[in-house]
Amino acid sequence: MSPDEILADLRDIHLPAAETDAIAASGFNFWPLLVVAALLSLIALLRYRQRGSERRALQRAVKAFATAPSQGGMTELLSLRHRAAENGVTPPPLPAACFSPEGANDNAVLAGAAQELGEAIAR
Repeated sequence: MSPDEILADLRDIHLPAAETDAIAASGFNFWPLLVVAALLSLIALLRYRQRGSERRALQRAVKAFATAPSQGGMTELLSLRHRAAENGVTPPPLPAACFSPEGANDNAVLAGAAQELGEAIAR
């Protein structure tokens, strides 16, 4: 048999019609992609809202401390600054008066430092 005779015998072979329809219908399905995109968007939205609620709670705590700094003292101010740093806020430097024994217990100095921290959180 020559190669031309072999090719002539193979030219009459075709796929059945039912199989060609099944192959043509197996295209790319967008539903799984849309479901994954919706879930990822929902997760991103929830994380954004949670971060905002943490900042608002921190802002309320700083405002409460600024109105009555004598209850927590310097340790409360430092813990608020630590919470702010955990939330991605760079706290402003403490006033020099905070490093003296009199200034660390002075309500006006602590309230001023808390107000500066509140402004940094609001940015």
